[in-house]
Amino acid sequence: TINALLSYALVYGGYGLPAMGASGAGLGTTLSMGLGVLLNLWLIRRRQPPITVNLRHLLTPYHQHTASIISLGWPASLQQLQFALHLLVLFFLASQLGASALAVTFMVLNVGLLLVLPSIGIGQATITLVGQALGRHQSQLAYQWGQFAALRGLLLGIIIAILINAFSEHITALLIINP
Repeated sequence: TINALLSYALVYGGYGLPAMGASGAGLGTTLSMGLGVLLNLWLIRRRQPPITVNLRHLLTPYHQHTASIISLGWPASLQQLQFALHLLVLFFLASQLGASALAVTFMVLNVGLLLVLPSIGIGQATITLVGQALGRHQSQLAYQWGQFAALRGLLLGIIIAILINAFSEHITALLIINP
């Protein structure tokens, strides 16, 4: 929300801020991400005792754990790499068609992300709950958390799709300056 509001104000000028165009969008995103980092650090400090570094502990090899993490994480890493490469190619091709095509591509991508990111957030939060259940050897509870998240993610996606469809003209008006 802060990213959207700050970027909008910096792109078009508002709330006493100068109109900076595309540079304002980058600055707004950078500032909001920095604010997010500070907020996370504050939350960590508030809930945890100060972190101490034990160099011997850091240097102790955990080969078994490292191999396990890599074997579990490489499919997701590969998927993220493929997604990033897909976006690289997509934006390169759109840029060859001109600024208008690139702007429309970016708008469609943002609307698509608006549709899926909340459900992805539910899935990522559920990973922790499933991991905790499996750590307590409660496989049935882990399965139930998975079902719970899948259903809620699907319902949330449907609700967001309905809202995007109902308010598509208003959303488009916010994102497109020159039809």
